[in-house]
Amino acid sequence: MWNKFKMLLAVLVLSLFGNINTSNATLIGDTVVLEHYYNGTYLTAYGTNNVVVTEGASDLVSMYKVYTVDMEADAILVDFTYTGSWASGTSNGLHITSFDWAGSDITGFTVDTNFAGWDDSRLTYNGSDTLVFNWQGLAMTTDTYFNAGINSVSVPEASSLALLSLGLILLGFRKLKRR
Repeated sequence: MWNKFKMLLAVLVLSLFGNINTSNATLIGDTVVLEHYYNGTYLTAYGTNNVVVTEGASDLVSMYKVYTVDMEADAILVDFTYTGSWASGTSNGLHITSFDWAGSDITGFTVDTNFAGWDDSRLTYNGSDTLVFNWQGLAMTTDTYFNAGINSVSVPEASSLALLSLGLILLGFRKLKRR
């Protein structure tokens, strides 16, 4: 009987570990602040700089008729609508604040761009809610794009952890009862 119980318990614990759900990083529903940062001045977008992130291009924001920003669940997509180059200065680029990246810990960003001269040292993330892309001195055309994907580690959902904990507590009580 005891061996059958141990076998059943092992199957229960393994199934609990196998069914732990994780939530994925997402910006959907966040209200983020988009600004263009230039030489110590934060310039807001046309219309509003507070954007509620939705799936698709419905939250597309035009930044000074030079580029558009489309915030997605796990990416920031930028397309340039102007040909020229960014002025030199202390900084010149997109500044994003007030996001919470619900359900995950951000481990970094993967940038896909055809900006000549871009390197990841131009990306600054403060580890919580501010992200800056410095495009100072880089040239763009109407074919230039800049896409930043979010790299994250998923965090287990509370309900899965509660179920696992309950199973372990029941195991402990069963063992105490047997003694």
